[in-house]
Amino acid sequence: IEGTLRQTRRALAPSIVTGNSGIGVTFFSMATSNIAVPLNPHSIPPGQNTPVRSFAEFASGLTTGKSVNGVTLYELPGQTPIFNEPATIPMLPWKSAPTLGHLMGFAKRADTTPLDTASVTIQNLSTDATRNSATDGNGFFGGVDLAPGQYLVKVELGAETLYSCVATVTAGNVTRADAGVDNTAPVTTATLNPPAPNGSNDWYTSDVTTSLDAADSCAGVASTLYSIDGGATWQPYTGSFVISQEGITNILYRSTDRAGNIETARSLTVKLDKTAPTVQLTANPSTIKGNDGKPVAVTLSGNGADAISGLASVSYVVTDEYGDPLGIAARTLSGLSATWTETLNLEARRNGNDLNGRLYRVTATITDLAGHTATSTTEILVPHDQGNN
Repeated sequence: IEGTLRQTRRALAPSIVTGNSGIGVTFFSMATSNIAVPLNPHSIPPGQNTPVRSFAEFASGLTTGKSVNGVTLYELPGQTPIFNEPATIPMLPWKSAPTLGHLMGFAKRADTTPLDTASVTIQNLSTDATRNSATDGNGFFGGVDLAPGQYLVKVELGAETLYSCVATVTAGNVTRADAGVDNTAPVTTATLNPPAPNGSNDWYTSDVTTSLDAADSCAGVASTLYSIDGGATWQPYTGSFVISQEGITNILYRSTDRAGNIETARSLTVKLDKTAPTVQLTANPSTIKGNDGKPVAVTLSGNGADAISGLASVSYVVTDEYGDPLGIAARTLSGLSATWTETLNLEARRNGNDLNGRLYRVTATITDLAGHTATSTTEILVPHDQGNN
C-alpha cells in the first residue's frame, strides 16, 4: 500500500516538462493474491514486516493516509490524503442530455447461423445517409452516435442479403435491429370515394377518387405502382388519382418493399356512367277523329340509346284531359340502343264545349343500367273542327 500511494502521488504531480498535473489514475493488480511483505522499505517507519491487507485498507490509505482503524500510517504525517474529499461525478452531456442514439443487432440466416464478416449498411430512412460496418464472427454489428429517426440495416455476404425491420433510434438509447431473411411482400389496400357505387347495378354516376395504402411488416414499403390500362403501363403512386373516363376501368396496383419483395398485383373494377340516355317518342296518328264510338288505335314508336352502361327499361305516363284512366305497361330494354312500338286505344270524342279539342299526352321515361333517366313526350289531339261530340 505504501509504495502504491507513492506511485499515485507521482502520477498526479505536475509534469516537470509541461507543468500539467495528471487528470486521474486507474488502479489494477496482476497478483493472484495479496501478500505479506517482509522488511517493507516503504513502511512507516521503513523495514517493517507488513501483513496481507484488504482492499478496504488500500481505500483507507487513499482517503485518510492511515489504516481503517487509524493506528497504522501508510503515508508520512502532515500530508493531505490523496483523495481526501469525495470526487464530484462529472456531468457528461452525451449521458445527461443525449442528442444521439445507437443501434445494434445480429445477422443470422434462417437456420440461425451467423453471417461472419458480412458488409453492413445502416441507412437513415429520412435523410438516406448511410453508415458502413461489418459483422463479427457471431454476426454482431452496431452503429453508434446516430441521429434519432428510422433506420434500415442491410447485411450482405456473397449472394446472401439480410434485412432488419425498420428500427426507430431514440436519443440516449440502444435500439435492437436484428437482420434476417425477409421474404414477405407488402399488402396494398385500395379505397374508393364514393365508397360504394352511387348508381344502379354497381355503376358509379360521378368521378371516382382512388387512394392506395401500402403496409409492410418488416423492411417497409419502397414503392407503389398502379395501372389503369390493364397493365400495359404502370405509374408510380404519389397520391390519390381520379377515374373520370366513362366505361369500365380495371385498376391494377402492387407494392414493393425495401427487401425487394414484390406484391402480386391486386385489382378492382370501376364502372362509370355520367351521361343520361336519349329517347324519342312519336304517335301515329297524332290527330284522331270519331270512329262511330269505337276506340282509335294509336301507334307509339320509341327509340332510345345509351352508349355507356346500356339501356334497362322504358315506362310511361298517359294523361287524358278528361281524366279517363289510361296506362301502358313498362318494357324491359337491353343493349346500347333499342326501338319499340306500343299500341294505345283512345276514345276519339270531345265535349261540345271543348273548343281546344281533347288532348292526350304520353310521356316515356327511359332508364339506363346506371339509373340515369331521360323523357320524351308526344301528344294526340281530338280536334274541335272534326264535328264529333
